[in-house]
Amino acid sequence: MKLPAYKKPGRVLVLWGVVCVAFVALLGVYDVVLADYVVHLRENDYRTYLGFAVERLAEEDYLGALKQAEHAKELAPDSFEPFAFAGSIHYRMKRWPLVIENMDQAIKNGDPSRGPRMDILWSLIELERYEEAAVFGERYIKEVEDNGPLLQFTAEAYLRAKHPEKAVPLLRQAMKQSPDNLRQLRRLYNAYKAMGKEKEAAEVQAQIDALYEAIDQLGNSV
Repeated sequence: MKLPAYKKPGRVLVLWGVVCVAFVALLGVYDVVLADYVVHLRENDYRTYLGFAVERLAEEDYLGALKQAEHAKELAPDSFEPFAFAGSIHYRMKRWPLVIENMDQAIKNGDPSRGPRMDILWSLIELERYEEAAVFGERYIKEVEDNGPLLQFTAEAYLRAKHPEKAVPLLRQAMKQSPDNLRQLRRLYNAYKAMGKEKEAAEVQAQIDALYEAIDQLGNSV
């Protein structure tokens, strides 16, 4: 008598075993394919190489960090992160023209932060391109939030360009954000002195003296 397959337990078990083996084999193939795909994604993601660059930079391996950053730029030429990172490495190395080149591209690629702008501004100052630095700073002051440092750097550019009258309003604006900033007070004092405004300079000097007195009192109380 011929029995249906489901009434033959031996055959059912064999078939079930074949199915299980095939399923396990498929899972193995899937795992291999998935692993290869993950590796492919990782190797083609610019952030992977920025991570390597961070590791190299922590070891002060500037050449190694730059190589990784350059590879990241090749993979993502329209992203701003690789260019900003490369620019920051060059900034550490005081390679001012390369700072400007990389940070300018980061800005063109959409970097909204003040960091690249500040680095370009200070690089121009270091290159003694004071007028250009001042124009650059004025351009971005209104576009960047928390622009105190940009105000200060732009004022510094004006001071070095022998335009203290243009530095004063910027310093006054910066002082609203940090009224007890001794460096900016000294800059403001020098600007007034350069303009021959002794009264205003004396008022700023009084502020400086008061700050030092407050610091001394705090130190004594501690």
